[in-house]
Amino acid sequence: MDGIGTVTECLMRILEAAKRASPTASQHGGEPFWEDATRQTLRYTLPPLYSATGSLSIPDIIRFVNTAPTRMKDVTNPDWQNGSFMYSVMDAATRHPRVPLSRQALTDCIPLR
Repeated sequence: MDGIGTVTECLMRILEAAKRASPTASQHGGEPFWEDATRQTLRYTLPPLYSATGSLSIPDIIRFVNTAPTRMKDVTNPDWQNGSFMYSVMDAATRHPRVPLSRQALTDCIPLR
């Protein structure tokens, strides 16, 4: 997906604006670890999600991240696979993509190798 960095940065600006608008959010400007972690999560999430579904939505991004495996053994667990939106997205992006991506682009989305 061309422009993944642009989409990621756009979402980062939206998150920053929401944080500034929230009366309960921390107004500290120096939280680079959390900003970098969020940016990296988006970069791993957006390509397979777009490839599998042909679109991007905030609810799908959240659902994708929330159903990620929490342990390495989850990846091969049929119960996790059956209940994970992330797994279904990765499976669709790999086997039946709506927007085909190169094998390398999909491989780059898997942080654990």
